[in-house]
Amino acid sequence: MSDYVHVGKVGDFREGVMECREIGDEEVAVVSWRGQIYAFGNTCAHYYAPLSGGWINDDNEVACLLHGAMYDIATGICLRGPGRGIARVPSFTVRIEGDDVFVGDRVMTPIPQEQRVKARKWWEPPEEAEAETA
Repeated sequence: MSDYVHVGKVGDFREGVMECREIGDEEVAVVSWRGQIYAFGNTCAHYYAPLSGGWINDDNEVACLLHGAMYDIATGICLRGPGRGIARVPSFTVRIEGDDVFVGDRVMTPIPQEQRVKARKWWEPPEEAEAETA
């Protein structure tokens, strides 16, 4: 998406309160956090729960209320919980013009090699899966 979509005014977004917006065929969570506005996919990559129903912690991570997966609000990478090192949600570019907030390009940030973990089958003990990645 190269066109920016108006999603509201800066004042519409209260600190730490995620607002859901439809952009094209995608639900996007928009939030004001520590003086900046972020936009990311609203659907948890682990079990499809709405991330806007969760909360943001002091480490700039949004928590999925269903199973506690934690996503970086700037990159969308799952940092803790189910999906850690293998899952992510899209992040979106945000532009502010005056008092208007616009959401633009969908970005899928690559998971850095040092954060990746090998996906394992449910029957594999964690030690075996971790040994294969070393």
